[in-house]
Amino acid sequence: MRVYFLIIIGIFFSLLQSCKEVDSDQPNEYAAKFVTQLNPTDTFLVDIPRPKNKEIDSFQIEINKRNERYLALESIEKGFDSIQVRIFYACINTPRLFIILKNTGKKWKAELCRIVYPKNWQNWGDSVSRMTINGSPKSGWTKFISQLFELKVLTLPTDDNIPGFKRESVTDGCWAEVEIATKNTYRYYSYDNPDLYNYPQTKNILLILELINNEFEMKKKFNAENIWPDGNLK
Repeated sequence: MRVYFLIIIGIFFSLLQSCKEVDSDQPNEYAAKFVTQLNPTDTFLVDIPRPKNKEIDSFQIEINKRNERYLALESIEKGFDSIQVRIFYACINTPRLFIILKNTGKKWKAELCRIVYPKNWQNWGDSVSRMTINGSPKSGWTKFISQLFELKVLTLPTDDNIPGFKRESVTDGCWAEVEIATKNTYRYYSYDNPDLYNYPQTKNILLILELINNEFEMKKKFNAENIWPDGNLK
């Protein structure tokens, strides 16, 4: 009798897991509205904010291109079918983590990543790699994506473009970068030390990071307890 009971429990949990996987390809009309509003025109939109310092701008662009090559990431600057969101978060002297959220073939997928740097700095370059784990949100894709889009992940401005923004001078800290691509849109924006500010936009980026950690356990999976917000925000 005990054996039959355990078999039934096993089947029950298997069904639950199966339902969770099916959720990744469920239509989400609510989220689709956010994507449509991102660029309602037929013209391809490129939104890449430029720093005032052109030398820093050129240097950062070159770093981003090299990182794509080293980490085996295909460029999404010319668009993606149907949507891809990359969210990167790191602090000085801590693991660099990022998540790739893709909807292609009408199905959501998530890649949880940690950048792995060489121990010998002379081997810098092609020896930089990434550790990747496939994941699914705890609450299911429909609820997670709806919450993520409600927090304006698709439309937040870069921090320098927040009205009245005054940057704090710090020597180190944390930063977040976001890339978004659809069929007709490419956007990039970033936040330096968002926890230092009290603007609605900086609060949103922190809530986005918190949501991702709660749903995918980024800190736990990559042993990164010193970074990535984890539910302490109010």
